[in-house]
Amino acid sequence: MIILFALLIIFMTILFLPLRVKIKYNNKLSYSLSLGGIPVPIPKKGKKKHVNYKEKEHEAAKNIKEDTHKDFSDNLEKLAAKISKYIDILKTVLYLTKKYIRMDKLMVQISSGTGEAASTAVCVGILWGSVYNVIGLIGEILTIDIPTVNINPDYEKASFKAYAKCIISTRIVYIILIGIIILFKSVRKDK
Repeated sequence: MIILFALLIIFMTILFLPLRVKIKYNNKLSYSLSLGGIPVPIPKKGKKKHVNYKEKEHEAAKNIKEDTHKDFSDNLEKLAAKISKYIDILKTVLYLTKKYIRMDKLMVQISSGTGEAASTAVCVGILWGSVYNVIGLIGEILTIDIPTVNINPDYEKASFKAYAKCIISTRIVYIILIGIIILFKSVRKDK
């Protein structure tokens, strides 16, 4: 009984520990995971299995021929119902991620040049607009602290260098909560 109680306390403690994902891009994407400040090892991916795309295309073409005989209006109503269900689930996911998941640190450094001053200036302006639009989209999904963005022109040569780093943090209990809510919404909509 005491062991069970101790295991329950340990499990509950782990649920409320902060979970952090660090994502870095410096000409190569890398990421790390930590739970309560302790690094969690991430297993490496194995080799992918070869997929024969010609067979898949043949099967898809065969399925399309069989589906053409079905009633179009029934398929359209089913499609509309599925889209409505997924939009409702997506709205819930976006609300919950905005509430429970935060981006603690976002840093972007870009150096870009085309070799000509005028086109480099236009390119850097486009990059400024694009980066802040992407940050705005991310800000609609996650709560972001003040981002650090630095985009520098390189007027001397044609080059492009990018470095980005972000830290996303939440608690495991929130991820479980989001998963349970999504599960209930998807099961409820199927009935």
